[in-house]
Amino acid sequence: MVKPLLKKWLLPALTSQPVTAVARRLLPPAIPVFMLHRTADNRVVESDNYTQHLRRCLGHLRAHNYYLLSLQQLIQAYPDLRQLPAKSVVFTMDDGYADQAEVIAPVFAEFDCPLTFFVITGLLDQTLWPWDAQVSWLFEQTNPETMQSTPAVRQLGITERSSLDRTRLRRAVVTAMKSLPMNQLDATIQQLAEAAQLELPPTPPPAYRAMHWDDARKLEQQGIRFAPHSVSHRILSNMDTASMQHQVSESWRVLKSHLQSPLKLFCYPNGRASDFGEREISFLKNNGYLGAVSTTADQVRRRPHTPDAMYRIPRLPLPADFSNFVRYCSWVENARGLLS
Repeated sequence: MVKPLLKKWLLPALTSQPVTAVARRLLPPAIPVFMLHRTADNRVVESDNYTQHLRRCLGHLRAHNYYLLSLQQLIQAYPDLRQLPAKSVVFTMDDGYADQAEVIAPVFAEFDCPLTFFVITGLLDQTLWPWDAQVSWLFEQTNPETMQSTPAVRQLGITERSSLDRTRLRRAVVTAMKSLPMNQLDATIQQLAEAAQLELPPTPPPAYRAMHWDDARKLEQQGIRFAPHSVSHRILSNMDTASMQHQVSESWRVLKSHLQSPLKLFCYPNGRASDFGEREISFLKNNGYLGAVSTTADQVRRRPHTPDAMYRIPRLPLPADFSNFVRYCSWVENARGLLS
């Protein structure tokens, strides 16, 4: 009860113009970079609710004179973030599903808001669909008790607590599978499919429909910028060096072949700190990439002791709660980050 009341009364006071002006003079600059994925966690497009929330968020930024910054502008300014407008916000989106092109991206164009769209090139080529999407589809088609009893799930160390909850079980399985090397990952997916008595479609089923390159070209004409998110969305740190380099280089080559002005930035698949490292960063730097984004939850701030900071760019998931979005964009989140 107390927390909702604090959100209702305290947050508006803390984010008021006079308080914000004082706080921003006292605190070092920090800029939120938001990341968006699909319109609903269960992969069912709830476009009305999602776009209504997104429009409210972007409308708030416009109404309160925030500066909608592109990711490229942020990288070019770093480390001197003070040269950027004080109330700057950046937006990115990952993957390349049809609902992202048809539902989400047009809202950014509507608000004239820069958006960097990191796409899985194999998905747009219609030649594959990401492994985690395959696992999610298998769980959607199958009774959770059936999946819980499979040797593959037991070998992943999934506890009984998740056994009767389809969503929790799926998330636990996907999380555990993220640490598997590529050959073991493929074998585990096949074992799950056999347990479910299903054959994985070679291309995404309707609920996981990919956007096409024609969609990307149309969005590019509307001002959306595109950058690579690998070929297959496999986690780079689980690969040998040659496979990792192929995922990075080939996704950039394919992107250049289809679009007029892609950005030479990279988005690490999955993006946790354990999913990339010095090997990946060195390859990106040596091949002319301007930077790379992760899924580490934080604002972008000057880090003098982190020379590769622009290859470890943190991002915040777009919160479903509007008051949390307001807080993430304010000096309040900056102060929280400094104190944590």
